[in-house]
Amino acid sequence: MLALEAAISAYVASGLSIVLVNTATKQPLAKWKAAQQQPTPAAVLLKMCAALHNQGLPVGLALVLGIPSGRRVTLEFDSSEAAHEFERTFPHLTNTYTVLSANKRLPHFHFIAPPGGSLKFAGAAGAVELRGAGQYVLIPPSRNERGAYTAANPAVTRRLSETEYTALRLWVASKAAAQTPPAAAVERVTPNRRDRRARASSTKADYSRHYAPVAPSSSEAALVEAFEHTLAAVHSRNEALFRCSLLARDKGMTKQRAAAALIPTFTRTPAIGTHAPESDAAREHEAARTIESAYRRPAGKRQTLSKANEGLPTAAREKLLNSAAKGRALARVLDCVYAAGAAGKWLSERAIVELCKAQGIGRNTVLQCFTPPSELSEKTCSVSVRFEDRIQERQQQRGRRPVQRRIPSRIEVCRALGIPVTVSTLTDGLPAAGVGKKPFSARAYRARLTHALIERRPAQYTQNWLAARVGVRRRQTVARYIAENVEIQVARRTIERRLNWTSARTFNEGEQGTYLECEGKRYPPRIGIALKLLKLAKGRPVWLVRIQASHYRVRTLEERESAALNRLLQVAYGSGT
Repeated sequence: MLALEAAISAYVASGLSIVLVNTATKQPLAKWKAAQQQPTPAAVLLKMCAALHNQGLPVGLALVLGIPSGRRVTLEFDSSEAAHEFERTFPHLTNTYTVLSANKRLPHFHFIAPPGGSLKFAGAAGAVELRGAGQYVLIPPSRNERGAYTAANPAVTRRLSETEYTALRLWVASKAAAQTPPAAAVERVTPNRRDRRARASSTKADYSRHYAPVAPSSSEAALVEAFEHTLAAVHSRNEALFRCSLLARDKGMTKQRAAAALIPTFTRTPAIGTHAPESDAAREHEAARTIESAYRRPAGKRQTLSKANEGLPTAAREKLLNSAAKGRALARVLDCVYAAGAAGKWLSERAIVELCKAQGIGRNTVLQCFTPPSELSEKTCSVSVRFEDRIQERQQQRGRRPVQRRIPSRIEVCRALGIPVTVSTLTDGLPAAGVGKKPFSARAYRARLTHALIERRPAQYTQNWLAARVGVRRRQTVARYIAENVEIQVARRTIERRLNWTSARTFNEGEQGTYLECEGKRYPPRIGIALKLLKLAKGRPVWLVRIQASHYRVRTLEERESAALNRLLQVAYGSGT
């Protein structure tokens, strides 16, 4: 995870467009259409990476080719013979940024296409492929079960001229045309598995000599690996050392441990490009000063998920609360079991009932979530989220065998509800647990959600909207939640219009939420009453008041302490008199 975070920051800072992929299937973990237009910000990628890592998915990095990454293209091979032929034909093009694949350990040569050059795919699958616009390629530090994608040559990506790029595309086209598609011909060339294994082993021996990946068995080893991947991305030793020092500082690693891990690696890393000769002592002194400079800066905010994001996503919770009775029950039960860390686990029905009962959720509410939708009416069930079940092995001689239920994950709930699984969806959460001995009772649960919503976004809301947000039909109920919460401050909002003899005859009498006000007293909004008030007021103002949505916000700690002190002083002053 440490190497992924460092690589994401380095790649994005270099102007590259990165997407997150599943290293087992090489499929993107989110929609990447926007990444084909412009690079995704590093903060968004880091949040998404943390959310997917918590879900237990094998997360890797892929480089979006074409325009968003500065017209980058990659040349890939499916056999070592083709790779060796390319090196013999174009030896001057091999000095570029090169990545070894995780499976066959074959090189991926990265280039920058010239302006006006075609970025379309060229070649044939299974032979030589020149990948370009609309495609992506996995890059370090991605890792799967068979190995890791490593940087064989951390040189700067070569910018091809028009002549070089044209010659390269013609060579790729000739190799694709010479490829023999019949499977029988391929089978005669390689008649047994032993030959194929020998070729694969020889390929690995040819290219693995360039790079030996460090296994992240500890924090220091992971930091060294992050330095190597950052160096391959930024092509500067000092810049890579500075960024990794900042990363170690933000992760809580002491300066002494970071220096012990990074200084030896920095010293033995050769300079990229032309550099004046220097001794090892001079390199160590330079590395120590760079690390010291990084640790003098204030620590940055760590990219971790908050406790709020461990519960239901806000979009899923709102859809459940605004559905039928089973949906409202599901929202409370899922938030309760997620708070206990049971997402994706198999639990017996009895364990789930006891867990929810201790938190204020009744047995019937929990069992309603397990009832198949086909056995419930449309008024009771309008959602398709279900718990997988299985019969547990018999451990007792009598009675019904216990049934186990698997708690659906947050991603499964979003998919069942038809909600797009995106970074903003998974990281948008509210603390749902209420206060008291039963934090997930219906009253405490909805009151806490109302408080969390107002705390996150202070603004003007109607009581009907607040009630619908937490699944309450009557606005008086949510008004009671707000009135009982001393931390919420309500500011009434009105629009006042002073009436004269002309405007008093033309305002709308049937408009809701309006009233007349004169000398602090309220009157019904009637034209006759307004004219009478103007006559009796004798110059005093008569107002037509229109009620607006109130503004809600949560008081700060200082304001709450000051209000509590004022109440104590009022009580003491009143008792003294």
